[in-house]
Formats: sequence, structure tokens, C-alpha cells
Amino acid sequence: MARVNPRTPRSSKSQASRPRVQRTRQRAVKKSLPTWVILLGFALVVAVGIQAFINYEESVNQESFDAPTVHEQITEALKNGNVKKAEEGLEKIERNNHRLTAEWRKTFAALRVRSEALSETSVQLVDNIAGTKYLQKSIRNYESGYLAKEPVRARARIFVQRAQHFLDTWPGHSDAEEVRNKLSRWKVVAELSSPANLEDVLWETKTLTWAFPRDYAKAMPMLESFRDGAGGADQTILEGVIKTHISEREEYFQDRFEQAAYLWDKGDPSKAIEYLVQLLTKIGDPTMSDRAARALVAFHGQLSKDGQTILNIVDTMKGYKNSRRRDFDRMAKNSICRAFFREHGLL
Repeated sequence: MARVNPRTPRSSKSQASRPRVQRTRQRAVKKSLPTWVILLGFALVVAVGIQAFINYEESVNQESFDAPTVHEQITEALKNGNVKKAEEGLEKIERNNHRLTAEWRKTFAALRVRSEALSETSVQLVDNIAGTKYLQKSIRNYESGYLAKEPVRARARIFVQRAQHFLDTWPGHSDAEEVRNKLSRWKVVAELSSPANLEDVLWETKTLTWAFPRDYAKAMPMLESFRDGAGGADQTILEGVIKTHISEREEYFQDRFEQAAYLWDKGDPSKAIEYLVQLLTKIGDPTMSDRAARALVAFHGQLSKDGQTILNIVDTMKGYKNSRRRDFDRMAKNSICRAFFREHGLL
């Protein structure tokens, strides 16, 4: 009996003659939405948008509004000097302008003029308050403290500088005439037509560095310039003064820098920023200025100590740009601050 190999088909001939059937999978046919369905959907979207607009208009129309009542509120706010409250009332008038008669529109237009005038006056009032503080501290106190007994030229020169600064900054101040009279008196003693001498320079740099914030950025170049043109005893004196200022500046910087860190830890970022700005703009040393600048920009994005807000110093720097442009421009001269200002659209 012949053995059959299990791997060999029993009848290769029969299989070869058998036709092969290829099975093909049917592909799913994606059916597109009918055009009418697409148009219907678009129409529904438009209808929803129109209804939302109508609802908004109705909400405005349904706002509680009474012209005499709003008029009384705005008038009372202006009477009390509350510009913000008056503006809120005027905004309500704008939203309900379509409800007003021609006479009421005229009345509220007059109130808006009053509100704008009051707002401008408020800004001037705040500015004049700053002028009054400067007048008392830097002019009246200086005159009574340093000119009453010894009206020497060096001290008179500083008074003239301060008086002129006051008149340039607050020309409309109520006490401007007083300052003009004082200026005329001390100009004679100051002898401004004569070049500064050693005593003049030493006194001026002393006034720049005896209070906070100290202005080494102005004092040091003044001393160095006068030293370069001096000789003999004057040069020796100036060398000693400059060395003293350099030593004191280092101590001052470290103290104020640590104070800024302390204020930040205490939860007073505004004052911490102000300390760093003072160092940045008035320390007069590039290395120290860069250190203050790095600390300043590092505040941006920091979480406040109470964990409630993220510090945004961009807005703070905008405030410096608008109200303290000189300090802002000084900061912008520092490469670190300049890069930060450009990154955030301040330059």
C-alpha cells in the first residue's frame, strides 16, 4: 500500500482545475448632505444671531431708566466732585439716548461738558498738591534753613535752581508769584553770570546726596569734571570727596536694594518698585544700575505675597511713562529695561 505524504494534496490536478474566486470588500460610500440641508443650517445660524442681537437690544430697552432721576444723580455727583460717579451716569445716558427728548439731550450734553472740566480740574489739583509739597520742602524750608543766616553764593545758586524748577513745572500754581519774587531776590546773590567755583560745586553735590533718593548720577560727573580741570589743593580736595562718595554710594545702594527686597517680602510691591527705579535712574554706576534693572523686570509675572494677583509691572511702567517721563527715559537708557520696554510695547 502506497504511503501518502500528508503535506502533498491528494489530487493536485483537481485543485488546479478548480477556479479561484476573489472576494472583494465593499467600500462604504460617503453620502454628502443635500444642499437644502446645508442652506437650512446656515439660515438657522443667521436666525440665532439676529435673535441674540434683538435680545440685546431688548435688554437695553428694558434697562431701568428715568431721565430726571439720572439727571439728579449726575448733578449731585458733580456737586460733590465725584467725577467717576458722574461718568457712570453719563454712560447710562449714552445707552438710553434713543429715549431722550431733544431738550434732555441738550441738558445732558451740558452736564458732560461740566464733567470733563471737573476731571481736568481734578488732575490739575493733584498736580498742584505736588507743587505745594515741593514749595514747602525744597524752597521755603531751604530758604529759612540755609539762606536766613548765611546768604552765600553757593547756597543761593541752589535756591535759584529749585525756584526755576518750580515755575517751569507748576506755572499756574497759586503761589507762583511768591516764588517769582523770591527768585528775583536770590538771583542777585547767586551771581549766575560767573562760572561755578569749588565751593559752589561741593555744596551742590552735597545737596544732591544728602537726602533720599540720592542723585549720584548727577553729582559724580559734576565732581569728576571739576576735578579734571582743577589743580593743586582743589584737585586734592576733590579726589578725597570723590572717594568718599564712591564708598558711601556702595553702602547706600546695598541698603536700598535690601530695602526693596524687604518691601517685596512684606507685600508692598509698589514701594519696592519705586526703590529700584530710584537706584536705576540715580545711582550713576552701570553695574549697580544693571543689578537694579534685573531685579525690577524680575518682578513682572510674580505672584503677590497674598497669592491673589500676578504682578504686572507693564502697567506700572506705563504710569511712569505718562506721569514721570524723565525717570522713564532714564530707565530706557539701561539695556535691560530697554529690552523689556520694547518687548511689551512701551517703546
